[in-house]
Amino acid sequence: MCSGYGEIISNLAQPEHEREVFTAKVSGLMPTKQDFKDMAPAVLRGTALGSALGILPGGGALLSAFAAYTIEKKIKGRAGEVAFGQGNIRGVAAPEAANNAGSQTSFIPLLTLGIPPNAVMALMVGAMTIHNIQPGLQVMTSNPELFWGLIASMWIGNAMLVILNLPLIGIWIKLLTIPYRLLFPAIVLFCAIGVYSTNNNTWDIWMVAIFGVIGYLFIKLGTEPAPCCWALFWAP
Repeated sequence: MCSGYGEIISNLAQPEHEREVFTAKVSGLMPTKQDFKDMAPAVLRGTALGSALGILPGGGALLSAFAAYTIEKKIKGRAGEVAFGQGNIRGVAAPEAANNAGSQTSFIPLLTLGIPPNAVMALMVGAMTIHNIQPGLQVMTSNPELFWGLIASMWIGNAMLVILNLPLIGIWIKLLTIPYRLLFPAIVLFCAIGVYSTNNNTWDIWMVAIFGVIGYLFIKLGTEPAPCCWALFWAP
């Protein structure tokens, strides 16, 4: 939510013709052989990084994606490669690989030690507790159908992402053709509703707005988001 407010302020600070609103027509969604060749090293790096960070408490998929993108930006590209922020495939492949890897390895501390490494896994603990299932190593033996169901869901979920995203990507792009003067109030409204519905506390909305301004300052200073996310996750 905070990052959403920060991005909105950043876009509003720019002239209207420079705001980040995508209006081009998308075609040729399937990667070419050259695309696979270019992104293969980035995918391997992102997978390795996401697998490691997913196990650690606090980070999970979000931190993995930011960290993978930061690393790819710092790695020297080949001659003639598209710059980051202008369509470099490594900037998409590495964070997405890290995100998927981090999401799946987050289950390791949950299913071995019974310790949730992030907020999403904490919800999983709550769901298991409601059904009288004790998270930990005993899940594999006492509830094998749950354990193997989780494994299967990872494969099925990734397959469904491909099936759903390719046909529906045109719909999401159509949303970006909405004039920004109409788009940004809707984003602010939905962010505020999401924050308020958590605790029914108006102070949470003000807090998100304050951190949105702080996020905008970080954007202007060129601060990398991964260390900031790590600090927020580990804050008491």
